[in-house]
Amino acid sequence: MKTLKRYTILAAGLLAATLSSLGAPTGAPTPEFVDTLVTPYLKIQSALAGDSLEAAQSGANAFLSAVDTGPADSDALKDLRGSADSIANAGDITAARAAFLVLSNGMIEMVRDVGTSGKNSLYLVHCPMAFGYKGGDWLQADQTVANPYFGASMLHCGGINEELGGKAQGSHQMQGHDMDHMQHEHGMMDPSGNPHHGMDMDAIHAGVPGYTAQSGGKKADSGCQMACCQSGS
Repeated sequence: MKTLKRYTILAAGLLAATLSSLGAPTGAPTPEFVDTLVTPYLKIQSALAGDSLEAAQSGANAFLSAVDTGPADSDALKDLRGSADSIANAGDITAARAAFLVLSNGMIEMVRDVGTSGKNSLYLVHCPMAFGYKGGDWLQADQTVANPYFGASMLHCGGINEELGGKAQGSHQMQGHDMDHMQHEHGMMDPSGNPHHGMDMDAIHAGVPGYTAQSGGKKADSGCQMACCQSGS
């Protein structure tokens, strides 16, 4: 029994030494390591928002390179690698966007669990219209919504849920009236074909910063500060 235990310890040591010699560290990801993933991730996000599959795949390859410098025994990184690989080898931008949703969910979880260095801002954004109204989240570097799931067709559709990176983490929580407004403006209250679009703009926009009440409450909004309305999408 002691001999078996001794061989087990020896084998584990050899494995760790082999991984280290191959440049693949072991252990848990650090906030500084997560920073190295965020940079190429944001390149993919920006590329998809700009409808560029080629640029998205370039960002995915950079992401894969960054993943390879992380802990080789991390299941979370293995999942991220799989999603990035799907983007890098996507046959069209629709497939790339579907893979980016999975990548984004994994990155959001990693940023929440591990954190970042906090040197740069990072915002969690949600679009309830993505993927047939199933919705989709992503991370981006600023507060100007750039939707990677729709691109130019509805570039500014979505709302910031919170800030996950930077000095003011968690300070930008989306309020319920903001989400109700966004759903209303895009005809989302009833996707089956009976939205309440245009039926009481003042009530829908109650509490939205910068909104100016409309006479009669039924005119199209002219003062809403939500990104989706300002884009006209």
